[in-house]
Amino acid sequence: MLTTASPVFNALVMSLIPRDERSRASSLIQLIDSLPRAFAPSIGGYLFNEGNLVLPFLITGALYFTSTVVFYNLFRNVKR
Repeated sequence: MLTTASPVFNALVMSLIPRDERSRASSLIQLIDSLPRAFAPSIGGYLFNEGNLVLPFLITGALYFTSTVVFYNLFRNVKR
């Protein structure tokens, strides 16, 4: 099961991948999605501990913005 932030992303990616390769693609996407989640709490906790209560939120916002722009640019020409 994919756990990325957007169900639209999951549906689009799975529709682009051949049926017999979807389980492999789902596993790879899950791995790529989970790795940052393993390290982010430690980095955010360190920054909070240092008294920087704003930077973790700015970093998160910048990463979400970047992922939205990349997603749009990669898939804007895909026909439904």
